[in-house]
Amino acid sequence: MAENNSWWQENSPCQHKFIHFDTIKSTESSIYQIGWKRVDRFYCEKCLDYKDKVQKEWSRDKPEWY
Repeated sequence: MAENNSWWQENSPCQHKFIHFDTIKSTESSIYQIGWKRVDRFYCEKCLDYKDKVQKEWSRDKPEWY
């Protein structure tokens, strides 16, 4: 699965090719709102480095990205 990884480009000797590995979703409740959190983990198939993309939002309604 090819991903657009421009959000974590770094200066590195490896020509990273990040692949989606895992998604972890969680919620946290308060009296009026829900804290939505999604963590997408990617790994480089060449050097095995990994990066996390974290999305958070407090809302009563489930976000589109969740």
